Amino acid sequence: MSYFLYRRKAVRPKGLFRKAGLVLAALAVFVVGALVAVSPANAAQVPSSGAGGALTYPSGVTVTATTSGPDGISAPASADGFGTTDGYGYTASDWTPTVPDQSPAFMVSVPGSNTLCPDYGQCSGLGTITFTFSEPVLNPSMHIDELGSYTESSSCVNSVCTATKNDTATNLTLVTPGVTMAVASGTNLQIVGGNTIRTVTDTYDLSCSTVSAPPGCGTVTFTGLVTSLTFNIGSFTALHSGTAAQMHGWDVFPVTFTIPDAVPPSNPAISLVKSVAETALTSAGQVLHYSFLVTNTGDVTLAPVTVAETAFSGTGSAPAISCPAGAASLAAGASVTCTATYSVTQADIDAGSVTNTAVASGTPPTGSGVVSAPSTAVVPYTTLGSPLVDPLVGGGVLTVGLMVGAVILLVRRRRQAAEI
Repeated sequence: MSYFLYRRKAVRPKGLFRKAGLVLAALAVFVVGALVAVSPANAAQVPSSGAGGALTYPSGVTVTATTSGPDGISAPASADGFGTTDGYGYTASDWTPTVPDQSPAFMVSVPGSNTLCPDYGQCSGLGTITFTFSEPVLNPSMHIDELGSYTESSSCVNSVCTATKNDTATNLTLVTPGVTMAVASGTNLQIVGGNTIRTVTDTYDLSCSTVSAPPGCGTVTFTGLVTSLTFNIGSFTALHSGTAAQMHGWDVFPVTFTIPDAVPPSNPAISLVKSVAETALTSAGQVLHYSFLVTNTGDVTLAPVTVAETAFSGTGSAPAISCPAGAASLAAGASVTCTATYSVTQADIDAGSVTNTAVASGTPPTGSGVVSAPSTAVVPYTTLGSPLVDPLVGGGVLTVGLMVGAVILLVRRRRQAAEI
């Protein structure tokens, strides 16, 4: 019989003192949390709740976490996972702006890997984690509590036990373009190569409250208008004792975000190019096929986008515009093509053309909707097929007449020559 026991070294208060401490901590969280959420001096929001896979903020913004990896990376949201709730250390000065103890957070869990990671050193390819914001956020801050774990495990067979001790520290490499990052505060935390978050010292104790050899605890700020942050995950592992066949330790660390109170500036915009497949009107009953290319030329999502005719010269039923499902939510820089058809009438032929004009509209996350410049398509009537110019009708009569005249003239000239 064998078993493995993994435990994270952490000391929790017990008995009456622990209960009293929890009550005081809860009161402190309520007071400090309220101040952080509304204080103009702080100018940042902390999450008000965490559940499932999302953190929710007082402004209604949500942040969700999605993960992938061969060994099962996870990041569930916790209502109070940041700080001392689960035995983690907490030193308020490590985070800028200050994050209250027991705040909502993602509990990021990265398993050790014997196949991808050495017994001592760096490894990569463990998976990815993406944090997605429900609307663009300007310069958010990510707060990390205890990046790195010290793990002990025991394997027993027939009452003979072998102990394994190791350090494991996750590395987070940012792959989202257009965003830069820097460490704003904390201990044993650094940015390597401009895009990788990792610890400075790779062997450490377990608590952010530890004076000597703490894990990575601190704040990383991101500069840019952020809609999502994706990280490739690697790790540092150090097997202190035991055998290589035993699994490296897991690294479990809370992560939360603060976002600015101010709504980030945005520039919603939309354009429309209208076109028609047919180049000319030919007869009543002809079907014209219109296309409306709608492009989100701004920097925020438009949901939805629509197209409307503003002027139409046709005498039949106006074209009914149909847009695909993508028009329900059009990301910045994306395009969608709507379509419509129209059946030409004899009155349109008599009028000489069919002209119509349309505009596109879109609704940004905040503020007023946007409208494109008008786009016009004109289909003229062609005189091809008219008796006045048809070479087989009017033109043919003229040609035959000219030919007959030429023959008569030629006969007369020959008679005149013979008489002479």
